[in-house]
Amino acid sequence: MKIRLDIEYAGEKFYGWQRQTGLTTVQSTIENAIHAVLGNRFYPTLFVAGRTDTGVHALNQVAHFEIPELIWNIDIAKLAKAINFYLHGKGVVIKKAERVANDFHARFSAKQREYMYVIYNNPVNSIFLENRAWFVQQKLDIDAMSAAASMLQGVHDFSAFRSSQCSSTRTVRTIDSVNVRKKGSFVIINIKSRAFLHNQVRIMVGTMKQIASGEKKLGIIGELFENKDRKQAGQTAPACGLYFVGCVF
Repeated sequence: MKIRLDIEYAGEKFYGWQRQTGLTTVQSTIENAIHAVLGNRFYPTLFVAGRTDTGVHALNQVAHFEIPELIWNIDIAKLAKAINFYLHGKGVVIKKAERVANDFHARFSAKQREYMYVIYNNPVNSIFLENRAWFVQQKLDIDAMSAAASMLQGVHDFSAFRSSQCSSTRTVRTIDSVNVRKKGSFVIINIKSRAFLHNQVRIMVGTMKQIASGEKKLGIIGELFENKDRKQAGQTAPACGLYFVGCVF
């Protein structure tokens, strides 16, 4: 039996999603909580729609795990509440738990993933936004940022927009949409695609920010698709402003 979990977490509490020896991660924290609920009979392995790095948040991350037939008699309706009891105070919560079809896979069934990046563009930072947004003092040209966003949409080779640790052998990605909007002092960027390269969203945002601040010209986007040079792209935006929004299945 497969169980889907919808998860929300604060990224500053964790060294990313993926289980790592000796470090507090989202995956290991939830797996330990499930194990505490189900007892010695079972230790789960979670599969996730998108692994996040240290400091990255999630509004609705999707994961799944399988329960052996021997404990199929658990009450799924009460499972989220039971897991959350062991997650209390740890920076992560299970929003929903439900049984799904056997062919469901959190990673491979996802048709689209959405990330949101939040910039706090204001002369003075807010203490309440610490670890939750990228504080940028310099004035940003939202029209220039929106123009850059339009150029990033579509099918391109994003070699210049990935980290040196990226292990993907395929660098061509299809960006379904990049939307930029300003709400008061906040600049909010939503990016949708079926799949992303490692740090792709943060490098895209860093490049857009430098175009909006006048540090780079708009034409750099097309040049980066051609020269594939990471060093010519913008900075990697801080993890604190990035949120995994959700998936379309």
